[in-house]
Amino acid sequence: MRTLCSNLIICIATLFLSCAGGNPRDIKPEHLTTGMKHIKKGNELYHKGCYKDSLESYFRAHEQFAASDQLNGVAMSLNNIGNVYRIIGDRTSALLYFDAAYKIYAHLQDNEGMMDVLSNKAATLLDDDKLASAEALLKSADGLASSYHLQSSSLNRNKAILYIKKKEYHQAEDILNQLFKNLDQDSLTESAAIHVTMGNLLVETQHYREAIVFFEKALTTDRQSGFHKGIADVLAAIGSAYHNLEEYQLSSNYYQRSLKIYALIANQPKVNEIMERLNEIAPKAEWDMTLTRYFVERWLAGEAEGPCE
Repeated sequence: MRTLCSNLIICIATLFLSCAGGNPRDIKPEHLTTGMKHIKKGNELYHKGCYKDSLESYFRAHEQFAASDQLNGVAMSLNNIGNVYRIIGDRTSALLYFDAAYKIYAHLQDNEGMMDVLSNKAATLLDDDKLASAEALLKSADGLASSYHLQSSSLNRNKAILYIKKKEYHQAEDILNQLFKNLDQDSLTESAAIHVTMGNLLVETQHYREAIVFFEKALTTDRQSGFHKGIADVLAAIGSAYHNLEEYQLSSNYYQRSLKIYALIANQPKVNEIMERLNEIAPKAEWDMTLTRYFVERWLAGEAEGPCE
């Protein structure tokens, strides 16, 4: 009886050890997982608008992936680095990294990766109003999507942006309406981006009040996801819409709120841009900016524990 109990205890102990430890063959060595840890950290920082720090994490990820010859990870990190350079306005560097990522994805015959990079590269060219080159890239990306039954909301959104810039507003609206129909409600970032693009379309067609409705929805979503740069951008867009409507007090309200966030994430060019707009409408807005200027100067000088601290 004692032997039976002993054997039973050993079996139970072995079972618990197995459950706790897992199969050793399923545990990846640390050098194969470190790169993804840096990618995750970089994504979190990118989402906050902390681009300098996110860039550092993506570079660390690239080093780890390159050291262990994980080509998918190498391409992913290059693509992410390109996205950071694009958003901070260094488009030459962005295109360089996108090209490098594309070559690796092509070598791997990773059609989805190739599609994403082509779309990102097109978005960079759209930022520079190089519409013909951007359109050619979007057609190539669209061809991959069609051939391999791939879905990409960002690709279709970039197509809508192209149509807006070409002043082909009906085509842009059709794409955006389709995106709204297929919208993944769990994807807060993409939801905000689509609402912003529709808002921009309505601004282009001078439907400012309708645009504000879409911007406000994007603002709610960006607040929920904690996307500080997105919040600042949308606040500035709403301020601009009220500016066009000559409702200067409301415009000043939204401009100042965006200004504070840009200062907290150390986006000096945007601070300068919004300050210029505020100075333009100051006599009509009847809004005292003394405290706003004080906080902005203080935060730009580094005297704040902002989201990037």
